[in-house]
Amino acid sequence: MEVSERIIITKDMSAAFADVSGDYNPIHLDEDAAARSIFGRPVVHGIYLVSLFSKLIATHYPGPGSIYLSQHVDFKAPCYIGDEIQVTVKLKKQQGSTYFLDTIITGINNTTLIIGAATILKNNK
Repeated sequence: MEVSERIIITKDMSAAFADVSGDYNPIHLDEDAAARSIFGRPVVHGIYLVSLFSKLIATHYPGPGSIYLSQHVDFKAPCYIGDEIQVTVKLKKQQGSTYFLDTIITGINNTTLIIGAATILKNNK
C-alpha cells in the first residue's frame, strides 16, 4: 500500500508554520539573510515538510484513528518556496494494528528531499 500527494509549497505556508512553531530563523523567511546562507535563498522548514506525512497517515493510510509512535527522518536536500513536492507514505510491514511505513518526500525532478520511517498504531476503537 502506498499513498502520495503533490503539493506546491508557498510563502504563506512557510510563514504560517513559523507563526505556529515560533521558528523565525531568517534562512526561512528573510530573502537577504537566506541569500547569504549556504542555501542562497529561503529554505522551507524541514520539520514543516515532515509534518505533511501526518496528513496522509491520518486521512488516507492507515487512516483515521492513526496514532504516531515514532518518526525517523534524514534531510537529504533543501526545499524552496515555490517547489512542487511529492509526499509519500508506503507500507513496509504490518504487525497486527502496528504499521511500519517508509516516509519519503521528493522534488518534482525526483530529488530525494527527506527519507525516513514511521511507526503508526491504528486505533480501531
